[in-house]
Amino acid sequence: MNNQAVRLTPKEYQLLLVLSQNPNRVIHKDDLIHMLWKDVHVEVNNLDTHFSNLRRKLKPFSTHIKTLKNLGYVLRI
Repeated sequence: MNNQAVRLTPKEYQLLLVLSQNPNRVIHKDDLIHMLWKDVHVEVNNLDTHFSNLRRKLKPFSTHIKTLKNLGYVLRI
């Protein structure tokens, strides 16, 4: 961003990739968990933490990542 590299964890990168491949489409939290943690039990709050960290790293672009309460996430472009 702004000609600066942003270091993302592998999960943050995967989350951003899924959202960017599905712009303006709501991706349900359970679907994201099943996509990124195939054989591991992960709580929804773990997913929320990854998104919080991703938003912090991507300011001001992070305003495009929207949370739909009790539903999922969407990248608004």
